[in-house]
This record gives sequence, structure tokens and C-alpha cells, in this order.
Amino acid sequence: MGKIILSLATSVLFLCGCTSVNLDSGKLSESEKLTIIDMARYTITKMKKNKKFASAAEADIISKTMPEVKVLYSGPRQGKMTMSWELKNKTINFVYSGEFLTDKAMWKMSISKHIYKISKKRVNPFQKHIKIEATDFDDLRRKSKTTENKR
Repeated sequence: MGKIILSLATSVLFLCGCTSVNLDSGKLSESEKLTIIDMARYTITKMKKNKKFASAAEADIISKTMPEVKVLYSGPRQGKMTMSWELKNKTINFVYSGEFLTDKAMWKMSISKHIYKISKKRVNPFQKHIKIEATDFDDLRRKSKTTENKR
């Protein structure tokens, strides 16, 4: 009787151990995300044809800082992962889409340049705005002659 209970307990523990496997297997682990980020860093900083997009100082910043990462899943282990590095005067965005960590995935890079203009005029946020009246829209309310003739 003791052997039956012992074998039953072992089989229950074995089955419980099998179900505790990662149920989120459709999502990327942290190490896989870091692998994709490292591939993006290599693409920006080390590939000859892409060295014109980032200077040596910017490449150093990209290599040392973590990007802002957003992952949208469209299925198990597939979807779109967006990485963006904000530099002084531009933002470098990398989009990795498709089946993650396979040959079917695609890369897309975009660079947004920022130019900050500082206004020399003082802006008063409490300044009253001119009230809009119904007469301001009279030209839009008039019936055109072409629509009247068609009816």
C-alpha cells in the first residue's frame, strides 16, 4: 500500500513539474531581447555602410545605453520590436519585425533629426484668445450655385 501511495505521489509531482514549464513560450525572454538589441547596435555602429548614420561619439552612446524598447506580439514569437536611441539632435529607431530570431525577420531603420528653436519672444499662456462667432463661418454655410442647380 505504501508503494502505491509513493508511486502516486511521485507521478503527481512529475506531472506538476511538467506543467510548470514556461507557459509564455510565445514571448521573448530577456536574454533574447538583449540579443536583438545587440544585433541592432552592431548594425548601426560596426557595419561599413551604416557608419555614415552615426558619428563615433554617437556610436559610443548607442553601445553604452539601453534603448527604449517596445514589443508588440502578433503571434507566438513573432511581431514587431521597436528600439529607439535618443541622441543630442536626432533619434535613431530600429524596427525588427516578423518571426523573432529567424531568417524571416526584417530590419527597418529610421533617423529623425531634431532642431530646437528657442523663441526670443515671451509667450503669455494666459493671453485671451479672440472669441469665434457664427458669422466667421458664413462663407462655409452658403449654398453654392452648382448644388442648387443639380437638385
